[in-house]
Amino acid sequence: MKLAILASGKGSNARAIFEQVKTGKLKGVEIEIVVSDNADAPVLDIAREFGVRAIWLDPMRPGARFTPESEGA
Repeated sequence: MKLAILASGKGSNARAIFEQVKTGKLKGVEIEIVVSDNADAPVLDIAREFGVRAIWLDPMRPGARFTPESEGA
């Protein structure tokens, strides 16, 4: 199973998931990417430490947030 991690903070939960995958306790799981809305989130460094792609998505860019009209769709 391919997994994406969405995080914005320290990454303690993400690190635990990475460790479980690394030790084989989460069998068949492959972490593909870590995405954060915080450019300085330590979780991005943790992802890189484990060799996983880490990206920041600017939450202020146009289209990043739902409009009231689209939330009901």
